[in-house]
Amino acid sequence: MNVRSRAYIRAFERRLTKAPNYSSALALKYNFTTDCIKGLSGGEAVRYSAG
Repeated sequence: MNVRSRAYIRAFERRLTKAPNYSSALALKYNFTTDCIKGLSGGEAVRYSAG
């Protein structure tokens, strides 16, 4: 038996109203392994959303 209430459908089966249609994220990290900066790490992140 598969009965769902309106409250369940409203809470879990609809897309959020203010959520973007498309979104993605990219994160990069680099660890230095040579010379005087050995052990240093740097990173960068980019995020995109539309809709």
